[in-house]
Amino acid sequence: IPAAFPNTVSSGTVLLFAIGIALVAGWVFSRSWLAAIAGLLLLALGAAGMVRDLNIYTGPGTTALSLAAAFVVIWLISLTRNRSTRWPLVAAAVLGAIGAIQLAGQLTQVPELSIIWPIVIIVVGMLLLISSRRQ
Repeated sequence: IPAAFPNTVSSGTVLLFAIGIALVAGWVFSRSWLAAIAGLLLLALGAAGMVRDLNIYTGPGTTALSLAAAFVVIWLISLTRNRSTRWPLVAAAVLGAIGAIQLAGQLTQVPELSIIWPIVIIVVGMLLLISSRRQ
């Protein structure tokens, strides 16, 4: 059957979307912040799976970038609820950097970026330490 339908979405991807939609619907109707976070993250994983299943892009980086986008949406929702949380932005920045570096490694026009990993990790750690000491 997979040979007859090469561009089909896997049942795991459909399951991620179904559970994600159910949790986001639970957030819409009950205002459960935890349901919104879990639902958006599952929808992001489902979106990454769909990109892979439909052979839009099968290389690395899509999962990290889709999770980064979900964390940005979580942060935007927190702004509308008058919450001053920065943790979604930190998660989005880390996952976005990981996804961008993975994606850049697949492009032939971009030079090898694997040497940057240790530097990025050290700089992010130092920034987190400095920001925590200021508070």
